[in-house]
Amino acid sequence: DRRCISDTPLEQIEPIETRDGQPVTRFLDTPVKSRRTHLALFAWVLLVLVLAFGAWTHIRSVNAALTDARADWIVVSAAIEGMDPWADLRDLGARLGTHYLPVGDAELGEFFRAHPRTPGALLLLTPLSAFGPDAAYPLMVVLTSVAAALASLFALIKHRSMPLGAMSVVAIALAGSGAYLSALEFGTQSVFILLLISATWLLTRDGDSIGGGIALGVAATLKLFPLLFIIPLLAYKRLRAVVAAGLTVVILNAAGVLVLDLDPGRVFGLLDAADEWLVASFNGSLAMPLAAVGLNPALASLVVSAVAVIVAVGSVRRGWSFDFTVAVLIVVSVLCAPLAWPHYDVLLFAVVAYIISRRGTPNQIVWWMVGFFVGLQLLSPAINSVLGSPSFSTLGITSILGKLVLLGALAGLNSSGSSASGAGESQDSVVVLAGP
Repeated sequence: DRRCISDTPLEQIEPIETRDGQPVTRFLDTPVKSRRTHLALFAWVLLVLVLAFGAWTHIRSVNAALTDARADWIVVSAAIEGMDPWADLRDLGARLGTHYLPVGDAELGEFFRAHPRTPGALLLLTPLSAFGPDAAYPLMVVLTSVAAALASLFALIKHRSMPLGAMSVVAIALAGSGAYLSALEFGTQSVFILLLISATWLLTRDGDSIGGGIALGVAATLKLFPLLFIIPLLAYKRLRAVVAAGLTVVILNAAGVLVLDLDPGRVFGLLDAADEWLVASFNGSLAMPLAAVGLNPALASLVVSAVAVIVAVGSVRRGWSFDFTVAVLIVVSVLCAPLAWPHYDVLLFAVVAYIISRRGTPNQIVWWMVGFFVGLQLLSPAINSVLGSPSFSTLGITSILGKLVLLGALAGLNSSGSSASGAGESQDSVVVLAGP
């Protein structure tokens, strides 16, 4: 059983340029052979240098007690010691001989003190306990930088129609973006989610349903919003990916409960506390303005989650190509996640890479919108620095604006006729998949 996930007739596929029997591309009009070696190596070295510099500057300047990495170390260590990992972070920190300060001022920390992590996420984070509380943050920053480099390298290899110059621009923009710097600042898992979602997208598209499903399962264990991608996998009959994702989520969480001897019912009690964060001005979710105008936070969460599901179902029913559908849903998943911190926006650079990898896009508005999004990301650290520190007042609105602009770029790509139905798909998108 072999299916093609693009509607482009095979005779319309643009052949890869070759020289001496080797695929070549052009960077500054210079033919470069062996895209999977020379170009990947160049991009890897470039990214390691850029991202290592960013990591070094943040390790030197950030108060580790304000970071998610410190909070992760506390809850993991507490679980190993037999404490309730979903109790007050400051109490747990004191019992473990360290301290945690909630983001923002003391008043903000009064209404949200717990650190919601699924049992599976706690299990995945247990290696942090081997390091001290002060070492957890530098470790997470280094791992974040490596994950960003791997995600960019993976995209370069998989998007075979993308010139090295274009991928280098995307990678450098990612390294300088407000989303990436925020991920470094707080030692979060967002860049790992970027790598895992990219793996789900590109591995599944290229026929590795099991590998893509496992990546999705790990991502959904760390954060819940990646579960939205189950819908396109079901629609495109990637049943092995769906089963692999489901089993990964179940196995990781069951193992977390058993190994760490956790009460799984406790984590659901944190949902009410998490709802109080919806009105935070640095929440880049559509739930934020709904809650800010008076809608019940729990209802606002349900509304935006329902919108995400409706858009996902509508997307697959329109018959768009697999790549285009996933690109749309990446933006929608981050826009409609009830809690979407600014560092979640690193996922949107996977969409930027996809748009740039397209061939023959005549709609110039698309490029203006992509440029606006990238410019907004590059300028956001400066904007918030001017407004003061910690100046979260504009982060939520600018994050929502950037996502809406990127959705506009995808709509322009659709209207130009070079995307949705498969016309003009790059060669990577015209892939024949075997089996479910």
